[in-house]
Amino acid sequence: MINIWSSRGLSIYGEVTLIKTLLIPKVVYAWSLSPAPKYRYRYRYLIYKYLWKGKDKVIRVSAMNNHKEGGIKVIDTESLMKSL
Repeated sequence: MINIWSSRGLSIYGEVTLIKTLLIPKVVYAWSLSPAPKYRYRYRYLIYKYLWKGKDKVIRVSAMNNHKEGGIKVIDTESLMKSL
């Protein structure tokens, strides 16, 4: 699914919205099936690779901040996994 959406030419905010509405729910479902998700780092890698189209352009913690703090409000997948 990531390959299909990567050719759409979305803005960075459009990509974050896509991550939150389409990709994260699929990841959460996969994580809910196993007590200790063994592919959690792979999912996070794929999400950020899609977002930045390769290597990270901004520190991930900065990308998770609110707009007022200079971030783009990307979901913290590590915290999400721990909460599940």
